[in-house]
Order: sequence, then C-alpha cells, then structure tokens
Amino acid sequence: MEDEEKRKSIVKNLSESRTNFTEAKKNITSVKMASNVIDSEIEESMDNTDRSIAFWKSFPKRELSNPGISSAIQSSYEVSQASRAHSEYLRKRTEEMSGAMGSIIFTVGTGSTTSSMQPAADLGVVVNLPDSEEKKMLYEQVSSPTESEKTNESRSRLESIDKRFGSNLLDDFNGMWQIARNPHLSSFQKASSHLGREIISELLSLLSPDEEVKKAEWFIPDQSNNGNPTMRQKAKFAVIGMKESSEQIEELKVIEEMSDKIRNVYQQLNPIAHDRNKNDEFIKLLKTYLNACQNIVLNLLDLVDNFRKPTTT
Repeated sequence: MEDEEKRKSIVKNLSESRTNFTEAKKNITSVKMASNVIDSEIEESMDNTDRSIAFWKSFPKRELSNPGISSAIQSSYEVSQASRAHSEYLRKRTEEMSGAMGSIIFTVGTGSTTSSMQPAADLGVVVNLPDSEEKKMLYEQVSSPTESEKTNESRSRLESIDKRFGSNLLDDFNGMWQIARNPHLSSFQKASSHLGREIISELLSLLSPDEEVKKAEWFIPDQSNNGNPTMRQKAKFAVIGMKESSEQIEELKVIEEMSDKIRNVYQQLNPIAHDRNKNDEFIKLLKTYLNACQNIVLNLLDLVDNFRKPTTT
C-alpha cells in the first residue's frame, strides 16, 4: 500500500473510530448506566481521535514521498487500524449492554491506551519531516493538549491549591463536570450554569484577598463595584502582587481576554439555563463555557507560577 493510500486509510479509520466512540457514548447515556470513569475515558478517546484526524487531513501530501517518514506512517496506520477495531467492538458492546458493565470498563481501559498511542505515532511522523514553518504547525497541532488533558491538569492544579489553602475547589470542579455530563439530574440547569464562575471567583479570593489587593500601589477603587476589587484586579494581584511593570502588564492581557470570554459565554448561557427542555444548544454552550472556565484557571495559575515570586516569612 502506497503512503498516500495509507494516509487516506488513517483518516478513514480514525473518522470511523470517532463515529463509533460517539455512538458508544450515546448508548451509555441512553441507558443511564455510564459511570464517570467510562464517560471521561471515552471522551478522552474522542478528543485524541479528533486531534489525529485534523493532523492527518492537513498533512502535506508532498511529504509522503519522504522515505524518512515511511516507517512512522506505517506505525500510525497500524495504530489507527487498532483504534478502529477497538471502537467497533466498544460500540457493539455498549449497544448490547445489560449487566456486563465490568467487561465494558475493561474494554474502555484497554482502548484508551490504544487511542493514547495515536498522538505518539503521529508525532513520530512529524519529527522526521524537514525543518519548516509547516513542520512547526503540524507539531503544535499534534502535541497541543486536548480538552480532556486540560481537565486532568486542572484537577491536579486545583488539588495543590486545596492542600495549600484547605479549600474544596477540586470537589467543586469535579461536581461541575459531573453535572455537565448528566443532564437528567434535577440540579443540572441551576448548578451547571453557575459552578464554573464560582470556582474562578473562589480561586481569585484565595489568591487575592480583598484587603491585600486594596494595599497594592496600583489599585484604584472601582465605584461600580462599591470600591471592592474587581475580578480583573484580583487576577492582576494574583500574578504581579503589590507592584507592577510594563512586562507583567502585557502578560495580563491573556487573563483579560479569558475574562471577557467567560463573561460573554456566561451571558449567553444564563437565559438558556432556565429552559426546561435542556436542548442541544444549551448542552453545547455549557461545554464551551466550562472549557473556557478551566482554561482561565490554567492560564491564571501558569501566570502566577511564571511571574509571582513566593512570599517569604
């Protein structure tokens, strides 16, 4: 089989894998038997598959004549075949599920290992390409974290915050995603439309107590907020502390942009939250909102790590 045919087969295998994973997730949801472990593992497989599909669809055909990547393409091709076979089996098992949850959990676990191998196989192709801007683009595409990976990183970072402050941010974060994945829960609409914003608010309160922010040399009371620090001012304090510099101010644009996105999505989400139909529009917007929330958590904590020196006592 020629490399171009393999490339087409990889896209086909992964596209069918994505369809099978989607149907498996629907089957689990329809019978209300999915545990959080199964649901998150399948979603992670879907994310990994989406990333690889995008990579192979945009892969430059002229590079297929490069003999240095032929073996790497073969490896990706074999992994995609394994992914397709696993996803087909998983889809059938979820369609037949009645009491065999133990078997399905095992299948999901082994299949997640298979899907997680695909990015590594794809990366093996990229590293053998000649240096170019296109190679950099492809490398970023195949190595950028998926939303599932960001969720796992968020959990780890919030766990560290909880240990430091004695807070319960991780429990709130897990609850946020659990509610989002279970729209049949009676508390779904009210809780899911507010939890993400509350997590950010509590995180900022821990990192930037109001009285400390007011002592900062750059602080100017905002009368529209009764003179109390705004979310942006708290984010600024969490990153740069009492004093500011032009270099740090530039970095804060990341937080300002994310704050705007959170506000915009929240404003769209709020009226839909009262719709008892819990329609697809609401579910899709909710996921966008929660992903935006976890992105601002990660961006904020990254900036804190990079620019805020620890306080010494």
